[in-house]
Amino acid sequence: MRQYQERSIEDKINLGVSYWQEVSLYMEDWKRIKQGSLTLEEIRDNYLSGQGIILTALGKVGQLLLETYPDHWQEKLSQLKRVDWLLSETSVDLDEIITYLLGYLD
Repeated sequence: MRQYQERSIEDKINLGVSYWQEVSLYMEDWKRIKQGSLTLEEIRDNYLSGQGIILTALGKVGQLLLETYPDHWQEKLSQLKRVDWLLSETSVDLDEIITYLLGYLD
């Protein structure tokens, strides 16, 4: 993580923007909202990818990827397209989600 801490604030912002742009490439549900084929209500009610906790989990996963794979974290994110985002439970635990996502990205 030292490599990250030594970056300028501009580099950190650019890296954050790059990370979220890369994530959005593999989030089909997010693309469907942008295209109008899925509503915000439908994603909130039916998909884990529409839950706020997912943003937190993806942020933490991003931190772990940047620490572990500083030169090829982007390649790991392509596995997000394999995740089943259908909401099967009403109770969702952040640590469980992070572990679940890391299982796909490893």
